[in-house]
Amino acid sequence: MESKIYFIRHGITEGNLNKWFYGRLDLPLTDKGKELLQDLAKKNIYPDSEKAVLVGTSGMIRTEETLEIIYGKVPHEIFPKLREFNFGIFDGKTLPEVGDKEYFINYINDETGDFVIPEGDSNNRFSRRVMRGMTEVLKCQFDRSGQMDAPDGDAPEYPEPCDQTNAEIEPGQKETAVYSVIICHGGVISRVMRELFPESGIDRWGWIPDPGLGFCIHFDDYKATGYEIIGKGITVDVPHWTAEKEDRFKS
Repeated sequence: MESKIYFIRHGITEGNLNKWFYGRLDLPLTDKGKELLQDLAKKNIYPDSEKAVLVGTSGMIRTEETLEIIYGKVPHEIFPKLREFNFGIFDGKTLPEVGDKEYFINYINDETGDFVIPEGDSNNRFSRRVMRGMTEVLKCQFDRSGQMDAPDGDAPEYPEPCDQTNAEIEPGQKETAVYSVIICHGGVISRVMRELFPESGIDRWGWIPDPGLGFCIHFDDYKATGYEIIGKGITVDVPHWTAEKEDRFKS
């Protein structure tokens, strides 16, 4: 069964503006963040929630507020596995505050992905959690679609990655009736995109969309087949935007 999932990053928070490492902190949107989402919604870059078989968030305040600003008070599901990376004891701190700490140095230099931040996540633990959450969304989408060609049997633990080097699809090239809308986090979206499109060669920072933007991933059953950039050509002024990423999203 062909389907799509729209992953949209929440709006700007105080953590974004102050360049904090933060994930478990349950921050609300700033006034700037709310205004930005209202402006983006006026550009009609978001899919119609009424036609979606599933609408969901991670359950954190910033995702709930983002959903309401874009779509109003709509019924939706909560997917806790799609919450942001837990930075543990340096959650809510800046690089100058933690840069010389042993636990931070160990985290940055960890090549295995197994180093667990005290009171927080490891990269591998985060990846497993997020991809299981991704599978939950797909399974729920199939269950609600009512289509006779939904995949049989149990869902895999993780979706199957795309095997194309360049899997970007121009918006509108491939329409499909079944889709979901998920409001979550930059780190979560980046992890999903790296896992599903490993041949792209894009790193974790290159996959993080700006607040209010994101990706639409195409699937054939549980296999990723391509993606669209939501709001391609639109850029947003945030502290961690890079010239390299900006060029890619504008291309």
